[in-house]
Amino acid sequence: MEMRNRVVIAGFLALTVACSQSHEIAGASQAPAAEPEAAPAAMMEHPATPRKLIRTVDLNLIVADVERAAADAQRVAIAAGGYVGKSSSEHWSDQLHVRMTLRIPTAALDSALEEIRGLADRVASEHQQATDVTDKYVDLEAQIKNLELTEAELQSLLAESRAAGRKVDGIMAIYRELTEIRGKSEALQGQLNLLASQVAYSTVHLALEPDEVISPRTLETWQPLVVARDSFYTLIGVLRGLASFAIFGGIVLVPLSVLGGLGIWLFLRGWRRLRKAFPKVAPDRPNDTEV
Repeated sequence: MEMRNRVVIAGFLALTVACSQSHEIAGASQAPAAEPEAAPAAMMEHPATPRKLIRTVDLNLIVADVERAAADAQRVAIAAGGYVGKSSSEHWSDQLHVRMTLRIPTAALDSALEEIRGLADRVASEHQQATDVTDKYVDLEAQIKNLELTEAELQSLLAESRAAGRKVDGIMAIYRELTEIRGKSEALQGQLNLLASQVAYSTVHLALEPDEVISPRTLETWQPLVVARDSFYTLIGVLRGLASFAIFGGIVLVPLSVLGGLGIWLFLRGWRRLRKAFPKVAPDRPNDTEV
């Protein structure tokens, strides 16, 4: 019985290897699909499967107000059922430049792009790319299905081995094979989920740049009313400063000056009284008339 289990396990291993080799051979045979005569054969391979396309758009727009255009582009993406994957902004020569990565549902991509283009004064550049991943998508589904069938068979064999009370070594061999099959299936399922997400949501790399031709600096002109208004505000500021200085002087400087002058006056007065109280006595001089 133990030998039978080993034979069964070896058969499953051989089946798994054969499946993987058959997929590799199929992938190798489909490699020269770029040739014109190979295209119809590829289309006939999965006639009932809709094409799986990953769409990527690089869009460079020239706008009058970069900040406002960025907010509007985000609004368009969210309204379409998408989101902003990444956003960055930089200032070059005092001008704002914004880079955004938008993830927009593929079904709503064309209408969203049309609305985003409407935000610009002009479209500097636009590049669209569609990558067909139908064959890879179908291949992953087939591999996952085969692994699921193999896993079901191994689970049934494991249950029978446990019920029959077979040796631990045989049961552990089946369990290790089952664990490996599950790991491969989960890894392939992750690849399939990522591929499905890329197909369902298109990526738009959006660059927003200011229009140097009609920038605010170029449109600056002499405006007398603005100059008069600014001059009036400057005059008000100067008068306010003078009034503040006068108030400060009346409250602080004048009392300090009075106290300082009073102190000096008291000092001089005391000094004079002191000199009067102690007059300076002149030294005696010799009499020049004495013989």
